[in-house]
Amino acid sequence: MHYEYVKVERPFNMKPRQDIKQNLASLPMFCWCCNEGKSRADLKVCSRCKTARYCTTECQKRDWPKHKEACLATPLQWDRGCVKKMAERFLANDAFMSDLSFFAAITLKLHEDPTNATRYGVQLICSAIPVEPSPGSSTARTPSQVMFHLKSIKRMPIDECRDRETPLMGQIEQVHKDMTMAGANGDPVVMFDLRCFEEDGEGARMAQWLRITRRWTETVKKGPPTLLLDPILGSMDTILTPEFIHESINAKIRRDKDNKLKLRARKA
Repeated sequence: MHYEYVKVERPFNMKPRQDIKQNLASLPMFCWCCNEGKSRADLKVCSRCKTARYCTTECQKRDWPKHKEACLATPLQWDRGCVKKMAERFLANDAFMSDLSFFAAITLKLHEDPTNATRYGVQLICSAIPVEPSPGSSTARTPSQVMFHLKSIKRMPIDECRDRETPLMGQIEQVHKDMTMAGANGDPVVMFDLRCFEEDGEGARMAQWLRITRRWTETVKKGPPTLLLDPILGSMDTILTPEFIHESINAKIRRDKDNKLKLRARKA
């Protein structure tokens, strides 16, 4: 019986804070006015809603007539854009990117055909759920404390991930084409389509691309069972199915009582 040891590259509780900040700064995003793609650090954010981003002051002024209604529609609240902000931190953590890489390697069967990355992507539906009280605690569950929750994660045809109704479609397709070509002679590059839903039903979308290294495809190729070594979940002999990976992501977030991952929010 074969055992393959799979270890998270960097345990989240040992990860330098500066690394996460650098990852956040380099996340690919788009100007809300001209749709130009830039890194998160190169875009200016609306000082009121902290959600809309622009490449220049001129773009922000030009977009204000359209953005004004949404920005001023409701008073500033603690959870305005809460899920989207937590999703950005989620994407900036290498421990979760390891989980997503393994998920993509399994569901897209990249060990059999690496070009599947050009035909399929991975869609994630994200939300926020109330934080449950600790076992034995007399504190009731309160909606004023929420945590990031991965509601679903699944393989999707690449055309469904790249929704053609979005005004960013041209930029998203170009980035995916560039990333795929960059990995053509090496590791496959997979597109992850994140859809974030706030408590009021408003949604936001983000796209991320991960290069799936041979470490993951070779592990899948060897087949189960696998011994998982995780800084939060511990050591366990388990078959790493897509369902298990999905649950393990949410389990890590639930067990992060000290909020080291910054994936919890509290009402002011």
